[in-house]
Parts: sequence; structure tokens; C-alpha cells
Amino acid sequence: MDRKEYQDRIDRVFEYVRGNLDETILLDDIAKVACFSRYHIHRIFYAYTGETLGNYVRRLRLLRSAKNLDCSPGLSISRVALDSGYDTPASFARSFRKHFGCSPKEFRKDKSFIVNNTYYDRKKNVVIVPKEVKLKEMRLLCCRETGPYMESAKRAWDKIFSYAYPNKLITRHAKMFGIGYDDPIVTAPENIRYDACITVEKNFVNKGLFCIKNIPAGRYLACLHRGPYSKLNDTWNAMYKWVNDNVKMLADFASFERYVNDPNSTNEDDLITYIYLPLEIIK
Repeated sequence: MDRKEYQDRIDRVFEYVRGNLDETILLDDIAKVACFSRYHIHRIFYAYTGETLGNYVRRLRLLRSAKNLDCSPGLSISRVALDSGYDTPASFARSFRKHFGCSPKEFRKDKSFIVNNTYYDRKKNVVIVPKEVKLKEMRLLCCRETGPYMESAKRAWDKIFSYAYPNKLITRHAKMFGIGYDDPIVTAPENIRYDACITVEKNFVNKGLFCIKNIPAGRYLACLHRGPYSKLNDTWNAMYKWVNDNVKMLADFASFERYVNDPNSTNEDDLITYIYLPLEIIK
């Protein structure tokens, strides 16, 4: 059996799952569709997609639930949960938050999210779900450091936190962003620029220790990276591959990251980072 035949069999699994999300999907049925042994289908599917069968089914149901939340405001969250195969709204809410980084209620309230195609990078074992979002303008206090990203980022955050905490800038409303300006493939390590940024109010008075920048309002392509910061580059590469495949035009502004949880108190596998690429305005 050649690689193409393997891929054709995996493609049949994709189609079968997509067409039977309302039904109970059994391993034996998937194995028959793919003409693989039920003892091996798990490993073969994971090798080709970077995702387990169970996660694939759950993700598709969650993606459909997100579309229902966005496009069918008359459906209750409880109804969406049941239609997605969950016994209770609570279990649905836990799975939804784990996947999208917000509750079903928060997702429905934020109409800027549009669920798009999922992208797989089999070589890097990366699965991303890009979404188009609208962001309001944000004012940032930024600390610039240069050097390889993992090193410059640590120095920049240490510096800005040493100022932000005693000055009570780290509030529940504050958001943390990182802006990388240079491609490490073509930029000398000592010339790589990184800004550690914290959102501040419009009336914040900068005392000159750091600089003030704005993230412009507009449309962005966003995706969730869950896991260690050391693997962020794989997700970035997958995002740019998705952009090229989908012929998206990027605006003339640096891309950036938003860090949701604290790496000092969070297991690295549970770290949540959002990646944002600015989209060109369509006139």
C-alpha cells in the first residue's frame, strides 16, 4: 500500500466523522470505513493528523457548536450542548473553554469571532484553528530587548514587571502582549527585537522608563496556541502557511502574541497564548 492510499483512507475517516456528528461514532465503524484494523487505526490517524480520533470528533463538534452559538442566537446554550453530544451544559462549558479559551456565553457575546478552517501541520504535529477577529485599539506600555526571542523576552518581562507590579498596573483588566519584529531565520540573533507590553489606560502618564505604543483597531487573524512557549514558533509557521494557502493579505503592522496565564504558576502544557496577524483592510 502506498502513501496515497493511506491518505485516501484517512480522508474517508474525515468525511465519515463530518457526516455523522449527530450520531454515536464507534471505533469499529471508523475502522471499517478506513479499512484499517481497529487495533491500529488510532496510531495511523494520529500519525497523519497529529490529533487523536477522540479529539478530532470532539473538536468538530465544538466547532459546530461555536457556529451554532454565533449564527443561531435563538438556540439556548443548553440546547447547543445537547446537540453537541454533551450530557450537561456544565461539561459542555468546560470542554468549550478548554478549546476556545472562553465560555460559550462569552463566545456568543463576542460577535467578532468567525470559526474558520482548521489547519494541520503533520510534520510539526501542530493543529491550529484560525479565526478572524476584530480588535479595538489598545494602548501599551512596552519594554524593548534584543537578542534571541526566548532570552530577550525573559529580560523584557523581568524589567517591565519590576515596574508594573509596584505601580499597580497588573490589574484584572490588564492584558499582556509580546511583539516580535524580526524573523530569526534571516536576522542575526543580536539584532532580533522583542517588546514586552502591558495594556494601560488612556490617562496613564508615562514617566519615560519605557515607551508607549498602540495596537491599531482592525481585523486580525487569530489562533490559539496551547503549550510551552518553546513551541510557539511551530504555531507561527503553521499560521503563515495557512495565510498563504488561503490567500490572505496582511497589513503593514507587526504580528503579536497575547499571554493569558502566568508561566510561573501554570504547567507549561497548559499555557495559553493567542497569536494575532493583522489583516489588510478591504476597500
